[in-house]
Amino acid sequence: MDLFKEIFKKQIYKGDNYQLFFEDILLFLAVIVCFVFLLRLLFKKLLPGFFKIYEVSKPGRIKIRTNALIIFLLCFCVAALWSLKLNAELYSTEYFTIKISNVLQAILIIKLAQILDNIITRIKNKNQELLYKNTTDQLTQEKETNQVHTIQWLVYLIVALMIVNFFEVDKPILSIKGYYLKISSILIVIIVLFGARLFAWFLTQILLQPYYNKNRIDQGAQYSVNQLLSYVIYVVSFFLAMNIIEVKMNLILGGAAALLVGVGLGLQQTFNDFFSGIILLFERSIDIGDIVNVNGVIGTVKRIGIRTSKIETRDNITVIVPNSKLVTDNVINWSHTNNYARFEIKIQASFTVDPQLIRQILIAVAGANNRVEQNPAPFVRFIEFGQYALEFHLLFWSKELINIEDVKSDLRFEINRMFKEHGIEIPYPIQSLYLKNHQSSE
Repeated sequence: MDLFKEIFKKQIYKGDNYQLFFEDILLFLAVIVCFVFLLRLLFKKLLPGFFKIYEVSKPGRIKIRTNALIIFLLCFCVAALWSLKLNAELYSTEYFTIKISNVLQAILIIKLAQILDNIITRIKNKNQELLYKNTTDQLTQEKETNQVHTIQWLVYLIVALMIVNFFEVDKPILSIKGYYLKISSILIVIIVLFGARLFAWFLTQILLQPYYNKNRIDQGAQYSVNQLLSYVIYVVSFFLAMNIIEVKMNLILGGAAALLVGVGLGLQQTFNDFFSGIILLFERSIDIGDIVNVNGVIGTVKRIGIRTSKIETRDNITVIVPNSKLVTDNVINWSHTNNYARFEIKIQASFTVDPQLIRQILIAVAGANNRVEQNPAPFVRFIEFGQYALEFHLLFWSKELINIEDVKSDLRFEINRMFKEHGIEIPYPIQSLYLKNHQSSE
């Protein structure tokens, strides 16, 4: 054993400021063997499998292989400097020192970020292709794209934090009464907030979605749970970020208490909308996808936010409604309990027409329209003997809540055609004008 120690500690080279031992040579040879094995594994197994799964084009393959080779060479250089103890200083000041390994590590991190960005982009494009085939929900597609961008930003933020630490330039940029705000503190806060957003998406869309599908939980309940969980995660991440940078929240909350009283008086409506949004999420009197009528605005609820909600009208116009309006005002929710509703069309016919014939025609027209529900069946109501005509109402049920005017239009076209075939006239108001001649007396 002592013999091996002597061999390992045997000095091979000695310079002014550098010594090389036999154990350093052995460590360097081990690094070479390890990197050759990893290089073969990457280029023979991992990358070909990735290219096949995500159908990477030839230019893309060349780009990824080139970046991977550069990364391996940089890693090898860093490991060689470490094993041979050749990490010389390139630049040194009172505040920081730059060594050869620092430069190589910075380049390595940047290249790693680039190749990771390329891989994430490729995965994003592949997933979006599958997503576009499986769903036409533009909001879902936008969420998937935003989360990929969040991951990419996280990668580059972590890279920036590592570079700051490697070059030892993490100096205070702000000083307030003994508190120092460093560059790394700002980067960590941003990373925590981005991480919270990514975690909220992962929890609600990846972990909970199979549970929702298995138990057939409706979309409105899913949205409510996801929003509440997201708010909790954001609040916890905010306090965590403040704790990381050593900001004392009790002082902030104490100082903000008096300020919030004044702000609350000026922002009563905003707070009203805020708590109304929470009430909507818990009470679920209005859910995502409901067809509502708010002060004459008819549309589909697309989003229920913490302060406002978005309603998309029949004209594809988005109307932003304060949540307090949905809680305190009279709101007609056509699809709250059922996914269909009853509608009516008013018809007039001449006194000379048999009312039974009118009913047969109207029932036949409604029965032939595939957008009219047959259970419950449509029926005709004889309203009254009007001043100029017989008045009827065709009442029918339909699931076309948002496009009901188109359904009514089709029915009117067909009723008009059937009336003409049977010689039924739709009377118009007739007014008689009597002129009385007054002879002037002389």
